[in-house]
Formats: sequence, structure tokens, C-alpha cells
Amino acid sequence: MHMKVGEKFHDRKNTLLKFRFKAICIPLIFFTYNILYL
Repeated sequence: MHMKVGEKFHDRKNTLLKFRFKAICIPLIFFTYNILYL
């Protein structure tokens, strides 16, 4: 199956967004956890 350049670029953008989401979400979870259990 041939993949278009635009699709490939979009996929890369999505993985980058997921990575960024994790990078923001995980510290946020730890932060709220620390507030709740202190």
C-alpha cells in the first residue's frame, strides 16, 4: 500500500502530540496526587 506524504506527515504530527500529551499529563497527575495525599 502506498502512503501519501501528507498522511505520513500527519501521522508523525499525531505521535508528537501524543508524546507531548504524555509529557504534560504524567507530571500533572503526580502533582495532583501529591496535593491530595499531603
